[in-house]
Amino acid sequence: MKMDLAELCWNRNHDYLLSNLRNLSMPGRISSVQRKHLRALTQKGEVTVSIPRADPDKDHHQIAVGDWVILGKEEEYHPYEIQEIIPRKNMLSRKAPGRNTGEQVIAANVDIVLIMTDLLQDFNIRRLERYLALVYGIGAEPVFILNKKDLCEYPDKLIEHAQNLGDNIRVIDISALNGDDVRKVSELLDKGTTAVLLGSSGVGKSTLINGLLGYCRQSVSDIRSSDGKGRHTTTSRELIHLPGKGMIIDNPGIREVQLWGAEEGVSAVFNDIEQLSMGCKFKDCDHGSEPGCAVKKAIKRGEISRDRFESYRKLQREIMHTERKRSTYEKRKFDRDRTKYYRKVANMHRAERKYQ
Repeated sequence: MKMDLAELCWNRNHDYLLSNLRNLSMPGRISSVQRKHLRALTQKGEVTVSIPRADPDKDHHQIAVGDWVILGKEEEYHPYEIQEIIPRKNMLSRKAPGRNTGEQVIAANVDIVLIMTDLLQDFNIRRLERYLALVYGIGAEPVFILNKKDLCEYPDKLIEHAQNLGDNIRVIDISALNGDDVRKVSELLDKGTTAVLLGSSGVGKSTLINGLLGYCRQSVSDIRSSDGKGRHTTTSRELIHLPGKGMIIDNPGIREVQLWGAEEGVSAVFNDIEQLSMGCKFKDCDHGSEPGCAVKKAIKRGEISRDRFESYRKLQREIMHTERKRSTYEKRKFDRDRTKYYRKVANMHRAERKYQ
């Protein structure tokens, strides 16, 4: 299906690139990332894109769903090749899950992050704080989507807890099977807007996508009756065009929300605590046993909950630990790239001597 660039949420700041494109080049937006190939949405429709080989002379970042690229095609039946990756407005990322050290880019060039949870077993304030830290760190707008309100006996208290996580946070309680509720979400996704949908398995992300599209595109599964947990029905990230609206990036269920480069985001989420800490007697107060701690006094007065404070301390420790790993990871990557470059130069010199 042919589309214009406005439907793909083209950034008009990049219009100068269009005038410099060669005849066989065109802009595209990465719609899915597979192990051996990529897919991109273009004015000609969705096309297959070959994965570029890493060049040690260039700082290649992970190509992610939502990235804008310039595509070139030399022969009619060959996949399109990436000639250039357009600089990102932002990127949403987390620490790679498990024991892996490194960054996992979830999506690029996003305006709104829809953080979806249900009002049953999945609802967890501490996890929502983590999501907020990721979103605030990239300058996008967070929106909480609280699903299954029709199944929750007392939803108002949980909705209030979500709203209290920050000033002016938009919270929408829905039943993803209700058309009127789905329209509340649809109203956020104007043409030119890119949203990304995050949440655990089984909270209703695929059901919401189907409701926004008006037809059943994503498969859905029932939650387990034994523990209320969901099964993975979305297995890969995908950029989806909503007719007459913007774009939405669907994601597999996220089990681990580990922070990566989110120091500013944590400060924004816990701005109340950081403001209070400015009144502490010592500038390097860690709000433990030091005298004259304004934060401890606020906890005693009930202005800040002990759980919220402990969550703040935990995320700070996690960021410090991740930053150490990040520094080590980036140094090793630099050393590997430098070694590859030296080998490349040495091979070129050997080849030159061979033919002299």
